[in-house]
Amino acid sequence: FILAVSPNPTADIVHAQVHLPVAQTVQFTITDMRGRVVHQRTENLAQGNQHVTFEGFDTGMYLLQGVMEDGTTTRSLFVVQQ
Repeated sequence: FILAVSPNPTADIVHAQVHLPVAQTVQFTITDMRGRVVHQRTENLAQGNQHVTFEGFDTGMYLLQGVMEDGTTTRSLFVVQQ
């Protein structure tokens, strides 16, 4: 399970690139630095490279976490003022 975010930093839209060895359900959670959940959703993703888009965040630093059957990956995300 590979998770990358771009662009980072961003001013608006964030693209998460996910590589899965097999088709799986992935739960994405984005939290602010105080630990508050600001966005959460579940995606059923096919095997291989997939893209998931997130948007609508205030300026700040966030953590994007992807949880699936065999593990969890977390990436930092920076949103800057436009």
